[in-house]
Amino acid sequence: MKKLGALLLVLCAIPAAAAVTRPSASRITGRRVSPASAVRAHALAKIQAATGLGVNNPVIGRLVGNGVLYRTSVDVENNTNTATEVDFFLDATDLTTGAPISVTGLIANNGPGTLLDFYSDVHYDDFIDALRQNGLITQTEENDGLLGSMLLVFDGFNSPKGGQGSAQARFYSEAFGGTIGVAAKGTEITVDNPLSLVGVFRKTLNEADTPQLYANLFLNNVGELNNPGPGGPGGTVSETDTVRLSAYSSSTGQPIGTTRDVTIAKYQVTSVSDIFAQLSIPTSEDTILVFADVVDGNAAIEALAVEVDNTTKDGSSVEMGRADF
Repeated sequence: MKKLGALLLVLCAIPAAAAVTRPSASRITGRRVSPASAVRAHALAKIQAATGLGVNNPVIGRLVGNGVLYRTSVDVENNTNTATEVDFFLDATDLTTGAPISVTGLIANNGPGTLLDFYSDVHYDDFIDALRQNGLITQTEENDGLLGSMLLVFDGFNSPKGGQGSAQARFYSEAFGGTIGVAAKGTEITVDNPLSLVGVFRKTLNEADTPQLYANLFLNNVGELNNPGPGGPGGTVSETDTVRLSAYSSSTGQPIGTTRDVTIAKYQVTSVSDIFAQLSIPTSEDTILVFADVVDGNAAIEALAVEVDNTTKDGSSVEMGRADF
């Protein structure tokens, strides 16, 4: 409420004419790019040089899971009193053909300019459909389903504390009349994003008197060199990461199940459905700690631990924490 009150005070200070003409809708312009890595690497260089604030959304997509269509809504916010250019870099995979899809462009308020206005938010109910409506992906690609990540660069923002710009994405479905979903706040890119993560996962199917849950994982290769990780300042970012998934029993503190290695191309996202099954966790265990460790490569990673209600398919997500301690 404090934040809303402060925002209202600012808006009240704007002249009436400006308030009437201020654009409120969202706009998106862009182009397809190939190869994507060169374009996005240029954006990452801006972040490293502190001439732009980078925010990574680890999961952006449109897909069908268990017969339910999931869309992604996106909000991009300018939290300052200065309008700015916001560049976006989306890298995804066509879930039907496996083809890579890369789009870059600008996110702005509706109107003649190309900037995101001061103290404003742009919202897309269905970001993938917004790309299709603006000719940046085809109808076939939208129908096939997409899964990927998106980097946002707020030009000129360079506060060492961050927070000048922000973004959030929400996976949701309308399968039961409303819009249930999972939300993920964008993570600011720094020179010290992690190569190791840890998160808690639960599977309680067939347990009495408890919500019937199973656990999924979404893992993103951020494509940013971990510094002071392997490669050091000015090093070259690997094209792929091999990430080892391993689990510990919450009840014994001992390793449990099997490990699994997944390979993720730069900027892309992989999903691991029912991670208990994927890691061969015994049915006697309902809570595990899962570690995701880069064992080959040097690009930072980001991940979401997602719990899904088996009855309603309602989901909740928590960002996995860094484990490079």
